[in-house]
Amino acid sequence: MSSIRTRRRWAALAVTVGLAAGLSPLTGASAAQTVTVYYQPPAAWGSTVNVHYAPTGGAWTTVPGVPMETACTGWRKRTIDLGAATGAQVVFTNTTGTWDNNNGANYRIGTGTVTVSGGVIGTGDPCTGGGTPVPGPAEVWYHTGSRGWSSANIHYQVTGGSWTAVPGVPMQTVCDGWARKVVDLGTATGLRAAFNNNAGQWDNNNGADYRIGAGVTTVRAGVVTPNATAPCTAPTPDTTPPSTPTGLTATADGVRITLAWTAATDDRGVTGYRITRTGGPQGTVTLTTTGTGLVDGNLTASTRYEYTVRAHDAAGNTSPAGTPASATTGTAPRTRPAAPARRRPPRGHHLLRDDRPVRRR
Repeated sequence: MSSIRTRRRWAALAVTVGLAAGLSPLTGASAAQTVTVYYQPPAAWGSTVNVHYAPTGGAWTTVPGVPMETACTGWRKRTIDLGAATGAQVVFTNTTGTWDNNNGANYRIGTGTVTVSGGVIGTGDPCTGGGTPVPGPAEVWYHTGSRGWSSANIHYQVTGGSWTAVPGVPMQTVCDGWARKVVDLGTATGLRAAFNNNAGQWDNNNGADYRIGAGVTTVRAGVVTPNATAPCTAPTPDTTPPSTPTGLTATADGVRITLAWTAATDDRGVTGYRITRTGGPQGTVTLTTTGTGLVDGNLTASTRYEYTVRAHDAAGNTSPAGTPASATTGTAPRTRPAAPARRRPPRGHHLLRDDRPVRRR
């Protein structure tokens, strides 16, 4: 009788352990990352605000992004599923052609709760009074026209950090006489900078360097203007990939294959194509061209090769791969053996013949 009760106890214990195991969390699976973005739009935007975003390493949402909901007075919010990413780039729009893209630099955010207001990224929920602003990037505008330069580099040191390598990093020429660079300050509040034309001429504020803080700063003829208005309209970032190339054909001729396809289109222009080849002893190979055709030579005889084509633009946006095409190479051309070289007698030697005159009798 006691043995029966013992078996029942063990059975009940097994059920309890099994239930506990079934209710325990799956530690092997990683939870998806999210970020809740609070945005304070300009008053003139009206009631419609969208956020257009791309998780780090992922694709952008379709323009104009996704709607944001009202959070509290003056604020909109949207929770974004980042998947496995740990951050994202975001821009905002009123869906009628007006954008806030951090003057072309986009806003780089992480996970958790983030605020964006007046070009400054912060953390916390602004609707509960728990928001804590952090310094934003430094947007530096340098007037090359006053120096007679056609371009400029910025050589800088973020407060508490190291100087960039000489001669610094290139600034983007945005409009006549003005160049721009956005510098991520991290948790710092400013930087020291000097400028040069990459040809030996420097502007280092007469040896004192320039002190520049977060936000928009202009430097013109030695005059630093903090909290300035951007002198030019920064270009809207290009987030649209080209269309998918179509009509790919592959034609074999001996041990070479000729490819041709229909040109892709892009809102700012296609700059080239990447062709992926599979098959043969080399495995997967990437080829590039700026045209709409390519001759792939010196291939292995009697081997099937398959190709796909993607288009890309100057911003690095890449189209999906088009429909693949394949071809099988023929036999390698026969090579004729080289003809043996004719031996010529050395100079000054007679041929093997008798040149003596015949004597008559």
